[in-house]
Amino acid sequence: MPETNAREIGARIRKQREALGYNRENLAELADISNSFLADIERGERGFSVAYLGRLSRVLCLSADYILFGKEQAADISFVTDMLSGLDEKYFPQLEELLRAYLKTITVAEKD
Repeated sequence: MPETNAREIGARIRKQREALGYNRENLAELADISNSFLADIERGERGFSVAYLGRLSRVLCLSADYILFGKEQAADISFVTDMLSGLDEKYFPQLEELLRAYLKTITVAEKD
């Protein structure tokens, strides 16, 4: 894995970890990897196996394509857009908080 790609991969992982509100220790525990190994991945200093990619992908709710290449085919989520289209923008902060909490919950539930 070229060094620049490893840094970009690590940055994508770190960005999603932070977006989900995880600290590095939380993510490492959920993905069943060591905290120091995760830190090395996020800094782009170490590569990782397909097994680790799968674990990180599941816990971060990201496709492997996105983690590796920064691109993914868009899934059809138009039904979600339709449901939210009539929602007053004043509810967006609560909706975002609720969605983050839900994503954390399903990630933890899948781990058990």
